[in-house]
Amino acid sequence: METISDHKLSMQLELWPFHLDLRGRYPLSQLVSRMIHVAGEHATHFGYGIDHLMAHGASWVLSRMSIRFFQPIGVDPLTITTGVTDWVGISTDRVITLEQGGRLVASAFTKWIGIDIRKRMPLPIDSLLTDRSVRSSFPDLELPEIPRRLMDREMTAKLRSVYFHKVRYSDLDINRHVNSSVWISLAMDALPIAHIIEEELTEAHLRFVKEARLGDELLVKHYSEGPVDYVQIEHEEAVCFQLMIVRK
Repeated sequence: METISDHKLSMQLELWPFHLDLRGRYPLSQLVSRMIHVAGEHATHFGYGIDHLMAHGASWVLSRMSIRFFQPIGVDPLTITTGVTDWVGISTDRVITLEQGGRLVASAFTKWIGIDIRKRMPLPIDSLLTDRSVRSSFPDLELPEIPRRLMDREMTAKLRSVYFHKVRYSDLDINRHVNSSVWISLAMDALPIAHIIEEELTEAHLRFVKEARLGDELLVKHYSEGPVDYVQIEHEEAVCFQLMIVRK
């Protein structure tokens, strides 16, 4: 079921028990995958979806995402609402809200970049979003702030190697690079299991930096300090993905 209002799209999605983690919570990787899906449906509805862009040699990529959780997300139907709030330069701002049982359970602020598929380089957003009326507002919504950077040099120096992962078929998406949800699963697997079992997730900050493709050997690193976990995934010493988790 979907509705359109004020240039926002809302979709109610069914969740299934076999998607839940060992605590009976909806995993971050699955959640982000659903959010990306609804964002894509919104873009398609307003005429700038992936199919339209790919016909012109372009595509969307998620650059940054910050999520604030107000309560754990379980198996009840999930309503995801999204709209574009602004765009400038090479990035567009998109807000996403999540509700269960009529209650707000999480909010997210995201940044997306349009890229030239052949050159793999960013495109001016004004060349992709030409209708400036397609903007939404989310008054009084408590949104997470996207950190200017997730890790500084001092923090990255504290990261310790946890495991290697070779990119395989099941890691890839339609763009033939590692799927966004797979990056998150790889990062979450680096966390101490006690941090997942014994504590609740309150914030998640994601940064997608560089693509990885079939056969690439990835190195997953982790460091925790108090209630915060830091994960960085690298390929040949280049940063591909970063995740910062805040627990309580």
